[in-house]
Amino acid sequence: MAGQRPLQHEGPTLPVQTPAAARTQAAFRVLMNALSSPGEWLPLPAGAELDAPEPAALAPYVLIGETLLDLETTFYTPHAELRRRLLDTGAHPAAPHDADYLFLPELDAAALGALGWARRGDPLEPQRAATVLVGTELVGTGLVGAGHDAAGHGGAALTLSGPGIPGTRRAALGLPDAFWQLRRGATYPLGWDAFVLRGDGDAGRSAQLASAQVAGLPRTTAVEVS
Repeated sequence: MAGQRPLQHEGPTLPVQTPAAARTQAAFRVLMNALSSPGEWLPLPAGAELDAPEPAALAPYVLIGETLLDLETTFYTPHAELRRRLLDTGAHPAAPHDADYLFLPELDAAALGALGWARRGDPLEPQRAATVLVGTELVGTGLVGAGHDAAGHGGAALTLSGPGIPGTRRAALGLPDAFWQLRRGATYPLGWDAFVLRGDGDAGRSAQLASAQVAGLPRTTAVEVS
């Protein structure tokens, strides 16, 4: 008809990504990169929209919990406030020996005891091993290039080798000897994958995620402690 506008085809409406989805997708990419390059410290996304917990030092664990946990996963943490926040993901709390993920912000005697119970998988199903997230007081640059001295910063000097590492990598992760003793208790393909988290413990809420870093330590990585 005269004067009538031609029909215009409208393309599909793309879903709008929420801040939470963008935050967890960015965090997931960092975590996968950390496992692909063991021992290298990588910055976590700032996560400005994250409702920071109290104490604020738990913010990186809350972010990773949002990223990895869902209705079909289980977790363990000895920290009451962190447990409350992780329950918001729909994941189920479990004992250390049953948990898919262990969140251990402080590696005190109790946390190391729980770590000793973490699932290491079995020869038929090594993928059933737990993933552990542990905190370190290490601050500053812990990774140095191969052929150089490791930056100490409170951690034993480590020599890493295996997939994702050309030759060897020198690193310091600031973890106690007891952690490495527990890790040596399993031989690949058994053992747990680990993420080590560090940040500025004196930073305020807004700065905690901005300063947080993560290093991956998959069970495929061989570690020599010197």
